[in-house]
Amino acid sequence: MITMQKKQDVLKLHRQGEHSIRWIAKQVGLHRKTVNDYITAFELAKAKSEKGDVDDFEFVNTLPKQKVHKGTSVLDWAVIGPIIDGILGNNKHIHKKMQADVTHIYEELVRQNHEISYSSVTAYIRKKEQSLQQAEAFIKQTYNLGNTCEFDWGDCYLTIKGTYGTFQMAVFTCAYSNYRFSMLFEHQNTLAYQESHRSFFSHIQGVLTEMVYDNMRVAIKSFVGGKTPTRALTGLCAFYGFNYRFCNVRKGNEKGHVERSVDVVRKYAFSHKQSFDSFAEAQTHLLAQCEVVNSKINRTTGKSAKDLFEQERPYLLAYQGDIACFERRSAKVDKLCTFSFDSARYSVPDHLVGRTVEVKIKSAELQVYWSNELVATWERDYSKGWNMNIEHYLTTLGRKPGALKNSCALKQAPKNIVNLFDAEFVGNEKDFIILLLYCKDKKISHQKLFKAYQELKPKCSKEISSDMFINYLSQPKEAIMVPNCTSIEVGDTDITAQSTHTLTQANALLNQKR
Repeated sequence: MITMQKKQDVLKLHRQGEHSIRWIAKQVGLHRKTVNDYITAFELAKAKSEKGDVDDFEFVNTLPKQKVHKGTSVLDWAVIGPIIDGILGNNKHIHKKMQADVTHIYEELVRQNHEISYSSVTAYIRKKEQSLQQAEAFIKQTYNLGNTCEFDWGDCYLTIKGTYGTFQMAVFTCAYSNYRFSMLFEHQNTLAYQESHRSFFSHIQGVLTEMVYDNMRVAIKSFVGGKTPTRALTGLCAFYGFNYRFCNVRKGNEKGHVERSVDVVRKYAFSHKQSFDSFAEAQTHLLAQCEVVNSKINRTTGKSAKDLFEQERPYLLAYQGDIACFERRSAKVDKLCTFSFDSARYSVPDHLVGRTVEVKIKSAELQVYWSNELVATWERDYSKGWNMNIEHYLTTLGRKPGALKNSCALKQAPKNIVNLFDAEFVGNEKDFIILLLYCKDKKISHQKLFKAYQELKPKCSKEISSDMFINYLSQPKEAIMVPNCTSIEVGDTDITAQSTHTLTQANALLNQKR
């Protein structure tokens, strides 16, 4: 911005008559053309002066002024204002779809030969509406012990197993104590809604008298003729015994505790850590941060939310246990030993090909039943991929061992099992399948099998056969001698395992003699 002092400096230097315009411009820090304009204006004023000279403080007013936006001319609002007010007043008596809007008001003013801009009409109407609008007042609330709890959802953006995605965070806040509880879910659906309530009531071992919700679809089935609760909500109310209340539309302040809690819990839990190796790890981290939030001392009350909630506990409704939260569906097993659910595929034991199984659906898990027997359990896959358990294919692989090496089931097997196959059983797939069948029959975990391999490997100079594994796993205490191996501690075994061991030793001795 060019100050008045700079303009005076230009003219003073010019009047000394010793300096060029370029030199003056450099001294005062202005452009050469600007300095020239000031000097030209001064010389013209000086030439018109009767005296032939003027004082510094007098000729300043003759300098060129800075360019400013002229805008619209001054409007006669005493005339224009009543015209606009009259049109707005007339709108009150006309159907909403037929009311005159800003465009029509502007065109009416132009028609009456008023020089006014569209933006001036808009600004006047906005100011008028603000002056008529009464500021909203709020009523401070007090809550009874154990009476009210508010529920809401919030989005969380996390990286789980290297995949970035949006997850849903269910948040509960007790109105009296401000005690908070939260859980993560893949989707904001009915099962997640039910399971969040079950987990919350189980966590506090009680039930608050009233639950407050906004207009969420998992809680409201229909808005026609009043708000109708969903079957999920009525089921929760019937089982746990609480009442419910819905907020008015777009009135989140009516459950202000939980509205703020979503933001507080989300930032405490995930502002510094957004990447997790598993969904369970993220869930554990969230619950731990809720504990931190609940343990903070409030400067107003001098107590933590945890302390205040202990005052509420005697007033809670009795805890009735856990409600069952699942859906049932039937699914046909295809020739790949899989069934489809929500565009993802899950394997089942191969003897069920062509059968129809019953699937118990939970928010994070699928349980598969055949003849009332649990045959498979899967974590729900929301990525629409293929989920295969190698144990489901062992019977078929026993007949087709060559299919093992490139099978999807082997590629999805635990990493230690894949490493064991690559290290000891490439080219001997049938032996590997026999070993896995034995572990399945004896309920030996893959972790225990790989641990046995780690213990056997240093003691054996050659490849380890399935017989060696079976002997070692079935006889863990008694010392035996295995060809090409040092002594191995094994214990009592059944006749079948001992016979297998004896035959193995005999075959080894015969091979040595040959």
